[in-house]
Amino acid sequence: MSRVIKLAGQSFYFLCGNVFTLLAGFTFQIYLVRHIGAEGLGIFGLLQSSVGIFAGLLGFGMAETAMRFIPYHLARGEDNHVRILMKKVFHILLVAGLFGYGIILICPSIIGQWWPELGSSKAFIYVMGVLVPISLLLYCSTQVLRGFLDIRYIVIGSSFLQLTVKICLTVLLFSFGIGLLGYIWAVVISTTFALIWMLVGLFRHSTRLAKDKKEKISRKDYATWRKYALVMYYNSLLGVVSAPLDL
Repeated sequence: MSRVIKLAGQSFYFLCGNVFTLLAGFTFQIYLVRHIGAEGLGIFGLLQSSVGIFAGLLGFGMAETAMRFIPYHLARGEDNHVRILMKKVFHILLVAGLFGYGIILICPSIIGQWWPELGSSKAFIYVMGVLVPISLLLYCSTQVLRGFLDIRYIVIGSSFLQLTVKICLTVLLFSFGIGLLGYIWAVVISTTFALIWMLVGLFRHSTRLAKDKKEKISRKDYATWRKYALVMYYNSLLGVVSAPLDL
């Protein structure tokens, strides 16, 4: 019965988050289009899609691996496995994200050649590129929280907190005459707030793991994690390639 009540509570949070996102997000989109216009919205959409694809290429299936094996190891009482898996996943994604942003910083001219619409918008590229490491860590954090069956933190962070901060910052920056660049900054800052919130939730869960359990992690465990990550990464690459075929 306790599990049923917990699942019902998680579903209620999820429903409230969807309703809030629908109402606040729809109203905000109308406000946004009126201020940055169709061209600004198109440039932002291009930047957002590029960041999403680039982050997907650097994900390496880490987030999906964490979500898959954290509940498994928790059910077996292997808290040390969970702790080590979380550390390795976040370390890999942090390094990959910083590496990806470094590429963006040193290759603005190449990006401008690929997308002429962004050739005169290097400031947009530099600021939006910050989302590569942030989005990698944020997506991983949400998947790890799913592994802990904690939908509450995900909904509060991604629906209520992130959207509220983004709306407030956008209105504030627009009032100072900062157009599309102000909106991009609002997106970056609000996403950072959501990431911090998720990390706080993960820290609370990690402190509940038994510290006296030092079970040995075998080579088989590492191999299993690695193989699953490769499968999920190949699957994501196929999705990137096949997505344009649906048009």
